[in-house]
Amino acid sequence: MKTLFQNAKVVDGSGAPAFLADVLVENDRIVGIHRLSESRAFQEEKKVTCESQKESAEQTKDNACRYSDDNDIKCVDVTGKVLAPGFIDAHSHNDWFCLRRDGKERFFDTFIKQGITCMVTGNCGFSATGFPEDSPFLDDLGGELFHLDPADRFGSCGEWLDAIDQNCPVNTTTLLGHGTARLAAAGLQKIELSPEEEESMLQTLEKGLQEGAAGISLGLMYLPGISASMGELEKVAALCAKYDRILTVHPRAESSRSMSYSLLGRSHLLRAMDELDYLTRATGCQLEFSHLIFVGRSTWRDVDEALEILENLERDGYKVGFDMYPKNYGMSVITVVLPDWYQQLDVEARKSPWVQFKLRILIAITKRLLGFGFEDIKLAYAGEKHPEYNGRFISEIAETEGRKAVDVYLNICEDSDFKARVLMGSYQNKEIVDRLMVHPQSIYMTDAWYEEKGVQYDSIYDAFPMLLRFAREKQIPIEDTIHRMTGKTTDRFRIPERGFIREGYFADLVILDPDIVSEGAETEDPPVGIEQVYINGVKAYGSYEGLLPERNTAGRAIRIG
Repeated sequence: MKTLFQNAKVVDGSGAPAFLADVLVENDRIVGIHRLSESRAFQEEKKVTCESQKESAEQTKDNACRYSDDNDIKCVDVTGKVLAPGFIDAHSHNDWFCLRRDGKERFFDTFIKQGITCMVTGNCGFSATGFPEDSPFLDDLGGELFHLDPADRFGSCGEWLDAIDQNCPVNTTTLLGHGTARLAAAGLQKIELSPEEEESMLQTLEKGLQEGAAGISLGLMYLPGISASMGELEKVAALCAKYDRILTVHPRAESSRSMSYSLLGRSHLLRAMDELDYLTRATGCQLEFSHLIFVGRSTWRDVDEALEILENLERDGYKVGFDMYPKNYGMSVITVVLPDWYQQLDVEARKSPWVQFKLRILIAITKRLLGFGFEDIKLAYAGEKHPEYNGRFISEIAETEGRKAVDVYLNICEDSDFKARVLMGSYQNKEIVDRLMVHPQSIYMTDAWYEEKGVQYDSIYDAFPMLLRFAREKQIPIEDTIHRMTGKTTDRFRIPERGFIREGYFADLVILDPDIVSEGAETEDPPVGIEQVYINGVKAYGSYEGLLPERNTAGRAIRIG
């Protein structure tokens, strides 16, 4: 099957200036790119006649056109629009849904409508593969955020990639979660690994890298990653350096004050970044700082020094970058503001008056120092016992019920078995977003997933169109913005033959209207200006037709190395 994208303004993913061209796709590959001066001769040679895009969509839903020989060719008129590579979500958690048997498309459809055709999954120390299948600890896979049905467990990364290939709506590569491998070796609560447990974990990670994983992810704010020593992390980072793969890191702290370090002294975010600076210099690994954010208003003053740490690493010859989104809030688990020592206590120990007194003092001091409070925490999912709290702020619930906000918060923690999910605010302001968007080391992502219960994080609907709108309003060249969504991301993660409009590359393509592209009028509305999306040459979405059934198996598994 051939498809001709005619008269397109091609933004090819490289950051280079756009150009007018016809682009020919055959099956899943781009086979011809003919600049405007060449296009007329090319069309004459093929004797192609095309209908208008809208008329074709309404009449035939496949933009069909024919030329005079015996072959059929679909023709898409892209006049006045941009043809770009499919967008790549640099930080996704959708590996947990790739093998769902109960309507998996709902976990991917909102991303496809944004123009996303590829995802880098397995982030924050959690991956849906990369564990020995005989581990006795697998019921805790996914920690407090995700769950994997036993029937969908593929411990081998290679076997997991085989299982999702052409069995998933989008192209997918995965990192190996350090937390997943550590949990499988020693359980969720184990603090210090024995030599045998550490060796088992490292062997699991190395095997996954050999089978095509994109790298390793650390989640140092979550169990079990919070328990890892620097010595353990050095060995993990050294594996990435050995196989020339990326190390992505959710740091121990993303705020000036947290429960990860002593309250006084240097900003906790900067201390966490100092650890990563050391890890990178000690091992030579390629570092990706995951979702660079500045939680709490008092942390916003750390922006200059945080960026300086990353810039100095790159200046000194290390490969270092970060990813970002345009939101000033994000989805997380309710425990992110609890100290790890408290989470590791049993139920009776947590009830101790001394423990409760100490905890409440810590929370009060941290809130004051951080410039962050319970008015910044909205419950996305409060657990089975409190569905009436979903979508409400902790402070609002406390006021309505005449209780202290800290009591409401701790009660929900206990009643949800510490598994409630929250939308946390004050991550950054518009000035910080504007600065990170154009920083030389930044790429873009969503850090979002579809929730089956509770309130959705709206990044699943509109993160990339919002970035495109911001760029238009700030007069940032669209070529630069799309580069950070496509080619720059594939280069960073070594994703082959994607991210660029080049002959021989896979036909992951997006047609968009650069003058109007933006988020929808209401949160759950489709983005405006994303007109068509193709995944491996298969049309997955059209603004007139909606989502097409062919999308469900359009995605490919991507092996690295």
